[in-house]
Amino acid sequence: MDYFSMGGYAAYVWPSYGLAVLILLGILINSWSITRRCEADLIYMHQNRSNVELASVANAEKIR
Repeated sequence: MDYFSMGGYAAYVWPSYGLAVLILLGILINSWSITRRCEADLIYMHQNRSNVELASVANAEKIR
């Protein structure tokens, strides 16, 4: 039990551990959401790039 009292400094140590865990969780959630958003953007751009390339090939064939 002496370990958890931290020599009388438990009121400072345990809240700092809790705050550190909350900050790390916030960073993790933020990184995860940014990654998902970027993946969705890349998929969208890839799909639109294919449509633009197909349209440009079709227009090039019409010109010939």
